[in-house]
Amino acid sequence: REIVAAPVQDGLHGIFFHQVRVDGNSLDEPFGGSVGLVNLDPGEIVSSAAAGPGSATLTINSELDLGGFVAEGFGLGGPVTTTEDILQDDPNDPSTASFVTTVAISHGALLEVSTCCSAGSDIDLFVYDPSGALVGSSTTSTDVENVTLLFPDDGTYTIAVHGWSVPSGADRFELTINAVQGSDVVVSNLPASIPAGGSATIDVAWDTSGFASGSYSGLILMGPAEAPGLLQIPVEVTVP
Repeated sequence: REIVAAPVQDGLHGIFFHQVRVDGNSLDEPFGGSVGLVNLDPGEIVSSAAAGPGSATLTINSELDLGGFVAEGFGLGGPVTTTEDILQDDPNDPSTASFVTTVAISHGALLEVSTCCSAGSDIDLFVYDPSGALVGSSTTSTDVENVTLLFPDDGTYTIAVHGWSVPSGADRFELTINAVQGSDVVVSNLPASIPAGGSATIDVAWDTSGFASGSYSGLILMGPAEAPGLLQIPVEVTVP
């Protein structure tokens, strides 16, 4: 069974099926499927309020049966941008990366790392998981690199920036780490299922007590048990 979702807009949409394997007894096999709309109201939860508890409700209307409905909240967090130093490294050996840092992930939905804004250097970006395995890389011919990991496992990730070509021998660049993680966003009042043609309203709560002024991002993932991340609702909370 396969379940997918995509944003819709006015116009003609196409749905394509790729058959990877048949049972060998015939050249074709019948199969069934269903298509329907799922409406989320609101499509994004946005709040601007003094630090402290906050809440909202989310209504789901579905033309499809969403059995074994589950939902989970992630965040709150926000991107952190720093200016770092980079040197000319061995262009044939990424392990010589002259800039290395780490980021700890706990209950994460997204880890996005990007670089930019050097003085004409060509730098490359590598991200390693807690076991040391390479899980993402970006090696364009510029200083603009980006790696995105969905649902990263808990643990400490290593970020290495490699100076592939630094004409001056030393340069500076901007590093942005956006980790959507944590348990500040909580969903409750979940239905056991949403039948085709049915609706449900769930509660969303968060707590920014002790947060400094700024903007914080979270994410709510929901769907049937077979596809718990089928539907995504961004959460944007601003503490003035």
